[in-house]
Amino acid sequence: MRAYKRDHPRIKKPLEVEIIVSGNNTLFATTYDFSKQGIQILCDAITVRDIFGGSNQSLQPKLPMVIMKLKLDHSNRQAEHIEAECKAIFSRRVSEREYRIGFAIHSLSEPSRKMFERFVTECFEHN
Repeated sequence: MRAYKRDHPRIKKPLEVEIIVSGNNTLFATTYDFSKQGIQILCDAITVRDIFGGSNQSLQPKLPMVIMKLKLDHSNRQAEHIEAECKAIFSRRVSEREYRIGFAIHSLSEPSRKMFERFVTECFEHN
């Protein structure tokens, strides 16, 4: 039996994130955690509504796609910026005013993929 149920373990680290939803509406949030395949953000109910369109996500025929811009803060060098196309796959209310939204990374340019994978590896090495 595997000790960790996911293919890629999560790194619990806050990163600044800019989310571009349909209509070029830009939202700002902070990551709760991330892995090589996904990103989970902390947000409020308004952000959930803006991403999922105000409807019950379980009834949506297609999960929303967003463009996510992440600032990768390195401890020993200048921050890098990447852009990823992500699919919003769930939202969860965790307290009266706090929600989390999980995103699966759908596509990254090859340079962004290399930067992100290197960043994830560095985060594991420093924990």
